[in-house]
Amino acid sequence: MDIVKHYGLLCDDPFMTPEAIPQPKELSAAITMETFSAGGHVGFISGNWPWQAYVWSEKRIMEYFQMEGLA
Repeated sequence: MDIVKHYGLLCDDPFMTPEAIPQPKELSAAITMETFSAGGHVGFISGNWPWQAYVWSEKRIMEYFQMEGLA
């Protein structure tokens, strides 16, 4: 995974088996991996459906980019 040269965020998803989640040593130093003890679905839709809905992963990606000074 050292081919990744830019920032990236990898989140786990309960629909993936543990074997599908890479070990930290398998990731490029440019990748931040987030796993959650209670699980979570990266495609989860929140908000006041349908008028102010948002997808959790889209919100988290923007938070990550802002935290890294990329947005």
